[in-house]
Amino acid sequence: MGYAVVFREMALDELKRRLHEDATVAAFVAAGGGDATPEVGDAVVRIVLGQGRELGALDHSSSGGDWFREELFGETIASVLGDDLAWHLLERPLEGITWPEYPSIGWVTNTELREALARRGELPGDLDDDDAEAVQDVVSAVERAAKSGSDLVTVYA
Repeated sequence: MGYAVVFREMALDELKRRLHEDATVAAFVAAGGGDATPEVGDAVVRIVLGQGRELGALDHSSSGGDWFREELFGETIASVLGDDLAWHLLERPLEGITWPEYPSIGWVTNTELREALARRGELPGDLDDDDAEAVQDVVSAVERAAKSGSDLVTVYA
């Protein structure tokens, strides 16, 4: 079994509106939100994947999760695009919903994308080809969403 982060460009305001139109999500948010239940997580994923346009995906095996989150995103992507952006791509509260386990939703506004690109760091020179390609895939998704004026939303499942 493996996991993937799917990158989608969309308008965050439209996504939030659609979340509030879904009975399961709206009731959960109205009750105060918190850690997503499986039903709420499934509903949010369905809504996110039905919005916007996919810009790519990165996957890993179930045994590679720690490396993926801590090293690839937490160190390498963070060194290129900044700590906050790297972690916000994997997980970020949305409308009071938090993600204690899979699936998780991440998001970054267009303003945050442009700010991260303006202060972008260099790709570390000691990466193997696969890691360098993965980082470039993330940078490309960020660049494309920033250029289009869209926000970037991710599903990690």
